[in-house]
Amino acid sequence: MLLFQELSKHIDKSDPGYEVVEDAIITMTAVAWYINDMKRKQEHAVRLQEIESLLLNWSGPDLSGFGELVLEGSFKVLRVKKERAFFLFDKMLLIAKKRLEQFIYSTHIFCCNLQLVETLKDPLCFKVSDQTIPKQQHIVQTKNQEEKRLWVHYLKRLIVENHPASLPQKVRKDEGDKDAGNRRTRSLTDRFKNVGISVGPESSTSSRTVDGDDMKFIFTL
Repeated sequence: MLLFQELSKHIDKSDPGYEVVEDAIITMTAVAWYINDMKRKQEHAVRLQEIESLLLNWSGPDLSGFGELVLEGSFKVLRVKKERAFFLFDKMLLIAKKRLEQFIYSTHIFCCNLQLVETLKDPLCFKVSDQTIPKQQHIVQTKNQEEKRLWVHYLKRLIVENHPASLPQKVRKDEGDKDAGNRRTRSLTDRFKNVGISVGPESSTSSRTVDGDDMKFIFTL
């Protein structure tokens, strides 16, 4: 692809060959993006199976029914002696106790009921709660500011995605602007198809990318 990019710099835009080179660059970019996206989804599917095999006392449906695993991590929680494991899915936040290599189900909050308070006295903390159960609140302490920003970002994003009609237009626009880069990247797949290359079935889930960099999902909206 670097060869084509370099070649495009030395071809006049009015030259008939310029459009061919540009299409080649777009196609190769889409190929690389699609391969990386499929690899990421496969890794997530494997991790999801691991979590389900290690999760005890969960009586709900298969976790895959709550969408893609967006983030996971272990945190200190106020008024709780031991750390809790947090698993953030597209449609649910799952909280569990850790017991050696296993997880004991503690509680969950559907993203449609999720509330977030990001500014607390401790700059490393944020609070999540279930609006249908006011007493169910969890003050979470992250390890650093970067980890807090990452979690807060995705929590906000999933709140927006699960409450599109109840949020002010400005909030929806702000969150949408943050993900504009992702939408532009996904549009490459459409261009990819237009040049006659099959990319397989469309995915119903969105790419988990922040500012163009793939994030590690061990929290890692």
